[in-house]
Amino acid sequence: MKKDTWLNQLQFLYEQDEHLWLTETIKLLKENRLAELDIQHLIEELEALSKRDKNGSSGIVMQIINLK
Repeated sequence: MKKDTWLNQLQFLYEQDEHLWLTETIKLLKENRLAELDIQHLIEELEALSKRDKNGSSGIVMQIINLK
């Protein structure tokens, strides 16, 4: 399958079934098929994960402070 066709399918999959998109992305990463990745959405997901982790950590710290 052509790279562009596969990428278009991955991008469509992201809009339709994010969990399946993630499963396919993980598979591509494990197989070192980096040229086939949907980089745009992967970056968005990593940025969102980073923000969630940061906000989650801040929330936990505030809960601990409020316990004192």
